[in-house]
Amino acid sequence: MRKSFFSGKFLAGVGCFLSVFFLCGESRAEVALVSDFSVTADVVLACDIEEVLAERLEEWGLDVLIRKDANVIPDIVVSGEYWSSGPNVFVTMVITDSVVGKNVAGRHAYIPPDVALCEDAARSFVDSYANPQNVVAHKENIRDTKTGMEFVFIPGGTMVTGKDGARHKGGLESFLMGKFEVTQEQWQKVMGSNPSKFTYAKDLPVENVSWEEAREFIRKFRDITGLDAALPSEAQWEYAARSRGRSFRWSGTNIEAKLGEFCWNCYNSGGTTKPVGTKRANSLGLYDMSGNVWEWCEDSYMPRYKDDPVYEPDKKLRVVRGGSWMSPNTPTLTSARDADDQTSRYSDNGFRLVVKLKK
Repeated sequence: MRKSFFSGKFLAGVGCFLSVFFLCGESRAEVALVSDFSVTADVVLACDIEEVLAERLEEWGLDVLIRKDANVIPDIVVSGEYWSSGPNVFVTMVITDSVVGKNVAGRHAYIPPDVALCEDAARSFVDSYANPQNVVAHKENIRDTKTGMEFVFIPGGTMVTGKDGARHKGGLESFLMGKFEVTQEQWQKVMGSNPSKFTYAKDLPVENVSWEEAREFIRKFRDITGLDAALPSEAQWEYAARSRGRSFRWSGTNIEAKLGEFCWNCYNSGGTTKPVGTKRANSLGLYDMSGNVWEWCEDSYMPRYKDDPVYEPDKKLRVVRGGSWMSPNTPTLTSARDADDQTSRYSDNGFRLVVKLKK
């Protein structure tokens, strides 16, 4: 069953020429206040550290206030102090969670007397906070030797989403997620066939598979590998696409002009799927979360937000997320939701797996 005219997938299929705003599930960014850093002595800086920090935080998907008081209460506060030792200039930078009143990141850094290196020092501090490499409960990524499938450790945490104008905060436990969408070669190894429309390369994502067929793949995959695999819940999918729940508009970027670096969609795909992992990954190391193929989720579809498509209640609809090779930019948003009948098969529907961690 192909969905109604108001479906985000249908609109994407009509073509890239439609200018339709499709935003289902408004998400609220963390608000960061970058304060005016204090100075203990006369220092000369090669760059404006606070401005660079603010720019980088915005790239990571945060709403940023800088050097001013506002009526908005920030979620985090970035503060700092400059100091010198002889001709050398240093900075102490701290990020404080204003909700619980605890410091969550800090660094003493030498500020080089070079503009590019000075900016790099500021950006690296934000990156160390936003990236998950230093998570205390770190677990290794895994690669299944039987199918070649790679899984990335996703550290648990919280995610804030909007619903009917209200904010909702939910928590997720850590899990493993497929680094790539399931490929045709991997499907062939497990199922012994290839249902895909586009078959010019073995590392293309498998498509033309229904939700029910994806579930059958998972059953056989579990038997072969012993891994506790499943389709991702909608919450897991969005949390990972948004790099641990941050409010990235697309997976990997908050800037529409840079979307082509991360996403295969109707503007750059040439009317076909593309080999997985050929665009940039998001900060968790996940590829193609926006674009290439829509990805089945485990959940039954129910409208959540005022702009969600509404379908006949008797249909067995399952959630799809992420947009595809035939989508314009808006259906590839991390907040965009749609659905298909669980028996339907389309050349823009695929999936990736999650694996439950053993406790």
